[in-house]
Amino acid sequence: MSKFPTDTENRISKKFQNRLLSIIEEQDCSNEEFALLVGVSTPVITKAVTFGILPTTRILTRIADRLECSVLYLLGEVDEDNFISSVVGDTFFDRLELLKNEKKVSYRKIALDMPFCQSYFSEWKINGTVPALEYVFALSQYFGVSIDYLLGRSDDRQY
Repeated sequence: MSKFPTDTENRISKKFQNRLLSIIEEQDCSNEEFALLVGVSTPVITKAVTFGILPTTRILTRIADRLECSVLYLLGEVDEDNFISSVVGDTFFDRLELLKNEKKVSYRKIALDMPFCQSYFSEWKINGTVPALEYVFALSQYFGVSIDYLLGRSDDRQY
């Protein structure tokens, strides 16, 4: 994985494109209507359905929240969606901190094993931001939890 997510070829996904097209068809609406439904801009949806361009993690999460589905389902990585929303209300960083403490590792140690530098942890905490999708994937694999659990969307740790 690249240290710079904008440099990666992982920004395009045929599976995501097909899943989104299928969902829009099921909703029986236009791209513009779907964008309004999920609370994102029309160009984001247009780029996704036309080219398979993945939006940011925050936008993917917003779409998944509005559709009440898992991020992996939305990405077309799984066909069954057994998503149950979190009742805890943790943020991404809350979950990251919890998992770090459970594993008894430092952010320095995690960063050594990850495709990004240690300073990102501070940035995510201070700015309340969510990492690029490839970093979320890497962290979820590192801790052995689902992406939705790590993002604070679900209380289910399983994939």
